[in-house]
Amino acid sequence: MKHEDRIFFATDFQVYGRLILGSSGNEPPPTDADAEMFYAKEWRWLETWDKNWSHMTSIQGDWTISAIGLPPPVLRKIYFDNARKLLARSIPRQL
Repeated sequence: MKHEDRIFFATDFQVYGRLILGSSGNEPPPTDADAEMFYAKEWRWLETWDKNWSHMTSIQGDWTISAIGLPPPVLRKIYFDNARKLLARSIPRQL
């Protein structure tokens, strides 16, 4: 929370005509259900106090995670406000 104004939520989950979830490329493409599970796990570690649950993407780690339970005002900054501030600076002004 000390640096709540300096970070924002991002992931490498992609949608380009099909879903792409961090993988070796040898697996079948992920489904919508896979995307829902991925995001539920991503948000879980910021929003809850859950302890020792499986890593979100098994190919990236074989360890457990304990969540950090950030308060709603900090979550809003991480999920929305900080990215809005950063991206708004790059939008060209209308003439």
